[in-house]
Amino acid sequence: MPRRVAMHVCALVIGATALLLPHRPSRTVRRRATDDNFEVVGSQTVSLKSQFERALVLQRAGDLDGALDEYKAFIDAAEEHKVPPAAYAEVRGNVGALLLKRGDLAEAAAELEASIALRDLATTRCNLAIIRIRQSDAAGAREHARAALRLGDESDSRTGTVA
Repeated sequence: MPRRVAMHVCALVIGATALLLPHRPSRTVRRRATDDNFEVVGSQTVSLKSQFERALVLQRAGDLDGALDEYKAFIDAAEEHKVPPAAYAEVRGNVGALLLKRGDLAEAAAELEASIALRDLATTRCNLAIIRIRQSDAAGAREHARAALRLGDESDSRTGTVA
């Protein structure tokens, strides 16, 4: 029963198709992150962007290992060039979603928690709810599903769209 409740809540908050899918920053966030990256890393902005896009293409094509490698290389490059971690919280969420899809629940949970610590997103919370369900942690699943609902409501009131 808790699994269906959490899945239903997550589906209502962000749409069923968003579960386990990559995070796509809103246009406003993407523009701001690009501006921040340009100031911090200069000419590396283009290569970071293309690295992210390669990872996204591989993820959508179902090449989980290739996408994970690209995302991890992106994170390494971003850290090396001192890009603020909050600017790529979605990437950490994508890594967590891929690990979840692969069945690595402990690793996925750690990545998703790290993403939430940087920036709390409804999709990330839904993926954590799924992990908690698979771990038979009904209370944890409920907590993350409720947080996803709250984040979805806040997003609606600010932008008119769900996160």
